[in-house]
Amino acid sequence: MAFRVAVIANFHPEEQGGSEMLSRITTLLRSSRTGATEITIHAAIRGDAFPDPSEYDLMILTGGPFNLLKHTEENERPEWVRQTLGWVQEAVKIHEASGLSEPGSKKKAKLLGICWGHQAIALALGGRLGQVPQERGGQLIGVETVPLTSQGAAFFKAESLDIQKNHGLVVTDPGPRLTPVAAGSSSSQNEVLLSHSPPILSFQGHPEMDAALARLFAGFATGGASDRADWIPSEGLKGIDDVHDGEAILRRVVAWAGE
Repeated sequence: MAFRVAVIANFHPEEQGGSEMLSRITTLLRSSRTGATEITIHAAIRGDAFPDPSEYDLMILTGGPFNLLKHTEENERPEWVRQTLGWVQEAVKIHEASGLSEPGSKKKAKLLGICWGHQAIALALGGRLGQVPQERGGQLIGVETVPLTSQGAAFFKAESLDIQKNHGLVVTDPGPRLTPVAAGSSSSQNEVLLSHSPPILSFQGHPEMDAALARLFAGFATGGASDRADWIPSEGLKGIDDVHDGEAILRRVVAWAGE
C-alpha cells in the first residue's frame, strides 16, 4: 500500500515561489523512503477542500505569508484561515473520537506543521503567538542551531538541529496539547513542538528549504532581490548557505509517520 501524504499549501501555488516550494517538498518526501508515495496538494487559500485525515498517513501544513497576528479577532481573519484553524481542531477531534490517538491503536494521519503551519496548529489548539523582538530585527533569516531537550534528543537521535529560518512571528505559548522539545531560553523552547496523542510534530523553522529557496523567500521577506548572494543572517544565526539538517529532519518525519 502506498504511503499517502496530503500537503496543505498556505500560499498560492501558482504565485512565484509556490511551485518551487511544492516541488522541493515533493522531492524530499519521495527521497525519504522506499516504496510508493502518493502526494496530493490542497490549498484552501484558493478554495480547495481539506484532506480527510482517515485517508492519509501524513498531513503537512506548510509555511505561508499571512500574518496570524494581523487580525486577532476570529471574524476578521480570511475565511480560508478560519477554515484551516477549524480543520486542525476537527482533525484532533477525529483522532480522539476514533481512538486513533490511544496507545497501541492503529496509526493514521500524523500532522506536521512548518513555520506558518507550526503557528496555526499552536493557535488552533489553545496557544498564543507573538512578534520576533525588534532588537532581533523583527524577522529571523538564516540557519539556526536549535538545541533539543532530552525528549527531543531521543526523538531525533540528535542533540540539536540546524534548520533554515524565515519568520517574523513565534509561538509564545504552545497551549495544553503540545510539548516543547527544544531547549534554551523561554523564547526558543517553542521552536519544535511534539504531541504523541494526537500525533503532531511542528517546527518554527523550515526543514524543507534549501539555500536556493531560502534566498528566494529572504527576498520576499525583506523586499530585496531574491538572487543576492550576500544575505546577512540575523543575529545569532548562520548564513542561508550553511549546512543544515533539513533532509535528515524530513527523513525522521517520514519514519515517524510510518510508525
